[in-house]
Amino acid sequence: MKLLIFFLFIFLISTCAICSSKNDLNFCNSYHRGILKYHQKKDKNEFFNVSAVLKDNTLELYRGSRLFENIDLREVITPLIIFSTNSECLTINIINKDSIVLCCNTEECINNWWFFLTKQILCLNQGEMRHEDDNKTIEDDQYNNMNNNFDGVSINIQEDLNDIPDVLIKTE
Repeated sequence: MKLLIFFLFIFLISTCAICSSKNDLNFCNSYHRGILKYHQKKDKNEFFNVSAVLKDNTLELYRGSRLFENIDLREVITPLIIFSTNSECLTINIINKDSIVLCCNTEECINNWWFFLTKQILCLNQGEMRHEDDNKTIEDDQYNNMNNNFDGVSINIQEDLNDIPDVLIKTE
Protein backbone atom coordinates (compact mmCIF):
# COMPACT_ATOMS: atom_id res chain seq x y z
CA MET A 1 0.00 0.00 0.00
CA LYS A 2 2.83 2.41 0.85
CA LEU A 3 4.47 1.53 -2.44
CA LEU A 4 1.26 2.35 -4.31
CA ILE A 5 0.96 5.72 -2.54
CA PHE A 6 4.62 6.43 -3.31
CA PHE A 7 4.14 5.75 -7.05
CA LEU A 8 0.94 7.79 -7.08
CA PHE A 9 2.83 10.67 -5.44
CA ILE A 10 5.63 10.42 -8.06
CA PHE A 11 3.04 10.35 -10.85
CA LEU A 12 1.31 13.49 -9.54
CA ILE A 13 4.59 15.37 -9.22
CA SER A 14 5.66 14.46 -12.76
CA THR A 15 2.22 15.44 -14.10
CA CYS A 16 2.46 18.85 -12.42
CA ALA A 17 5.92 19.36 -13.89
CA ILE A 18 4.66 18.61 -17.41
CA CYS A 19 1.61 20.87 -16.99
CA SER A 20 3.69 23.74 -15.66
CA SER A 21 6.01 23.57 -18.68
CA LYS A 22 2.99 23.87 -21.00
CA ASN A 23 1.70 26.90 -19.08
CA ASP A 24 5.11 28.51 -19.04
CA LEU A 25 5.09 32.12 -17.90
CA ASN A 26 8.03 32.80 -20.24
CA PHE A 27 5.91 31.90 -23.29
CA CYS A 28 5.60 35.59 -24.13
CA ASN A 29 9.30 36.32 -23.58
CA SER A 30 10.44 34.67 -26.78
CA TYR A 31 13.57 35.51 -28.70
CA HIS A 32 13.91 34.71 -32.39
CA ARG A 33 16.54 35.70 -34.93
CA GLY A 34 17.49 35.04 -38.51
CA ILE A 35 18.39 36.47 -41.90
CA LEU A 36 15.58 38.06 -43.91
CA LYS A 37 15.25 40.02 -47.14
CA TYR A 38 13.89 43.51 -46.46
CA HIS A 39 11.88 45.70 -48.81
CA GLN A 40 10.05 48.94 -48.09
CA LYS A 41 6.82 49.15 -50.09
CA LYS A 42 7.48 52.66 -51.37
CA ASP A 43 10.74 51.53 -53.01
CA LYS A 44 10.46 49.91 -56.43
CA ASN A 45 12.66 46.81 -56.41
CA GLU A 46 15.16 47.24 -53.62
CA PHE A 47 15.54 44.07 -51.55
CA PHE A 48 18.51 43.65 -49.25
CA ASN A 49 19.53 41.19 -46.57
CA VAL A 50 19.08 42.11 -42.91
CA SER A 51 19.70 40.32 -39.65
CA ALA A 52 16.42 40.25 -37.75
CA VAL A 53 16.17 39.94 -33.97
CA LEU A 54 12.74 39.59 -32.33
CA LYS A 55 12.81 40.63 -28.69
CA ASP A 56 10.02 41.24 -26.17
CA ASN A 57 8.37 44.22 -27.84
CA THR A 58 10.58 45.05 -30.81
CA LEU A 59 11.80 43.65 -34.08
CA GLU A 60 15.33 44.92 -34.67
CA LEU A 61 16.73 44.86 -38.20
CA TYR A 62 20.49 45.15 -38.74
CA ARG A 63 22.55 45.79 -41.86
CA GLY A 64 25.89 44.35 -40.94
CA SER A 65 26.44 45.30 -37.31
CA ARG A 66 24.54 48.60 -37.57
CA LEU A 67 20.92 48.86 -36.39
CA PHE A 68 18.96 49.68 -39.53
CA GLU A 69 15.39 49.77 -38.25
CA ASN A 70 13.66 49.17 -34.93
CA ILE A 71 9.98 48.20 -35.21
CA ASP A 72 7.83 48.58 -32.11
CA LEU A 73 5.43 45.61 -32.15
CA ARG A 74 2.76 47.69 -30.39
CA GLU A 75 2.55 49.79 -33.58
CA VAL A 76 2.14 46.84 -35.94
CA ILE A 77 -1.32 46.57 -37.47
CA THR A 78 -2.52 42.99 -37.46
CA PRO A 79 -2.98 40.65 -39.19
CA LEU A 80 0.42 40.09 -40.73
CA ILE A 81 -0.17 39.10 -44.33
CA ILE A 82 1.69 36.32 -46.15
CA PHE A 83 1.60 36.92 -49.90
CA SER A 84 -0.67 34.65 -51.91
CA THR A 85 1.59 35.05 -54.95
CA ASN A 86 4.84 34.48 -53.05
CA SER A 87 4.44 32.36 -49.93
CA GLU A 88 7.98 33.23 -48.81
CA CYS A 89 7.15 36.89 -48.05
CA LEU A 90 4.97 38.72 -45.54
CA THR A 91 3.84 42.32 -45.19
CA ILE A 92 4.05 44.26 -41.94
CA ASN A 93 1.83 47.34 -41.77
CA ILE A 94 2.93 49.87 -39.17
CA ILE A 95 0.90 52.76 -37.73
CA ASN A 96 1.98 56.09 -39.33
CA LYS A 97 4.87 54.45 -41.23
CA ASP A 98 5.42 52.81 -44.58
CA SER A 99 4.66 49.11 -44.80
CA ILE A 100 7.58 46.74 -45.12
CA VAL A 101 7.97 43.36 -46.78
CA LEU A 102 10.10 40.64 -45.19
CA CYS A 103 11.04 37.53 -47.16
CA CYS A 104 12.76 34.24 -46.36
CA ASN A 105 14.29 31.66 -48.62
CA THR A 106 11.68 29.01 -47.68
CA GLU A 107 7.98 28.93 -46.89
CA GLU A 108 8.69 27.23 -43.56
CA CYS A 109 11.00 30.09 -42.56
CA ILE A 110 8.41 32.80 -43.25
CA ASN A 111 5.72 30.75 -41.49
CA ASN A 112 7.96 30.62 -38.40
CA TRP A 113 8.50 34.38 -38.51
CA TRP A 114 4.77 34.94 -38.96
CA PHE A 115 4.08 32.70 -35.95
CA PHE A 116 6.67 34.31 -33.66
CA LEU A 117 5.68 37.89 -34.61
CA THR A 118 1.95 37.20 -34.24
CA LYS A 119 2.45 35.42 -30.92
CA GLN A 120 4.54 38.29 -29.58
CA ILE A 121 2.00 40.91 -30.70
CA LEU A 122 -0.79 38.95 -29.02
CA CYS A 123 1.29 38.61 -25.86
CA LEU A 124 1.89 42.37 -25.76
CA ASN A 125 -1.85 42.97 -25.98
CA GLN A 126 -2.84 40.20 -23.60
CA GLY A 127 -5.68 41.31 -21.36
CA GLU A 128 -6.31 44.38 -23.49
CA MET A 129 -8.63 45.21 -26.29
CA ARG A 130 -6.64 46.57 -29.22
CA HIS A 131 -7.95 49.93 -30.25
CA GLU A 132 -6.90 51.52 -33.52
CA ASP A 133 -9.80 53.98 -33.98
CA ASP A 134 -9.05 57.36 -32.42
CA ASN A 135 -12.67 58.57 -32.46
CA LYS A 136 -13.93 56.29 -29.67
CA THR A 137 -12.49 55.20 -26.38
CA ILE A 138 -11.94 51.57 -25.47
CA GLU A 139 -14.55 51.91 -22.73
CA ASP A 140 -17.15 53.07 -25.29
CA ASP A 141 -16.39 50.08 -27.52
CA GLN A 142 -16.59 47.65 -24.62
CA TYR A 143 -19.89 49.15 -23.43
CA ASN A 144 -21.36 48.95 -26.94
CA ASN A 145 -20.19 45.36 -27.41
CA MET A 146 -21.61 44.24 -24.07
CA ASN A 147 -24.98 45.91 -24.76
CA ASN A 148 -25.18 44.92 -28.44
CA ASN A 149 -25.11 48.57 -29.54
CA PHE A 150 -23.35 48.41 -32.87
CA ASP A 151 -22.86 51.14 -35.43
CA GLY A 152 -24.38 50.20 -38.75
CA VAL A 153 -26.58 47.22 -39.47
CA SER A 154 -26.19 43.91 -37.66
CA ILE A 155 -28.45 41.00 -38.57
CA ASN A 156 -28.08 37.70 -36.76
CA ILE A 157 -28.99 34.79 -39.06
CA GLN A 158 -28.64 31.37 -37.48
CA GLU A 159 -29.08 28.31 -39.69
CA ASP A 160 -32.28 28.35 -41.74
CA LEU A 161 -31.90 30.90 -44.52
CA ASN A 162 -35.44 30.24 -45.82
CA ASP A 163 -37.07 31.84 -42.79
CA ILE A 164 -35.28 35.19 -42.83
CA PRO A 165 -37.58 37.75 -41.19
CA ASP A 166 -38.51 41.05 -42.78
CA VAL A 167 -36.06 43.66 -41.61
CA LEU A 168 -36.92 47.28 -40.93
CA ILE A 169 -33.94 49.62 -40.70
CA LYS A 170 -34.44 52.79 -38.68
CA THR A 171 -32.08 55.69 -39.15
CA GLU A 172 -31.66 58.61 -36.84
